[in-house]
Amino acid sequence: MITSKENEKLKLVRKLGQKKHRRKMGLFVSEGEDLARAGLAAGHEPQALLVHPESEIAGEEVEPALLDGVATLASGTRVIGVWSETWAEPELITAQKCIFLDAVSDPGNIGTIIRTADAL
Repeated sequence: MITSKENEKLKLVRKLGQKKHRRKMGLFVSEGEDLARAGLAAGHEPQALLVHPESEIAGEEVEPALLDGVATLASGTRVIGVWSETWAEPELITAQKCIFLDAVSDPGNIGTIIRTADAL
């Protein structure tokens, strides 16, 4: 069980809060049991999976206060995953229509983009 805020994995999660580190390392953080389950179900292996001691997901247990300390969700979280970025190769995409999104700052824009693409 992780019991120190100086733990390297907790430091990594804090560091990945900055875009420059995510880009440089090719890693990103997910918070929540649903996202962790989805990533695992899709066959992805996390670099780290930090979990609340009472979580049903297997991972490295972290003291709840420390887990809350690195979480960005206001309500805290029970699972934090560190994942490698995976990008599709353009030649592997066979759909007639394809949209690549990067650094969308307003999630509301995604709906507009999808509706526009659907209308094409």
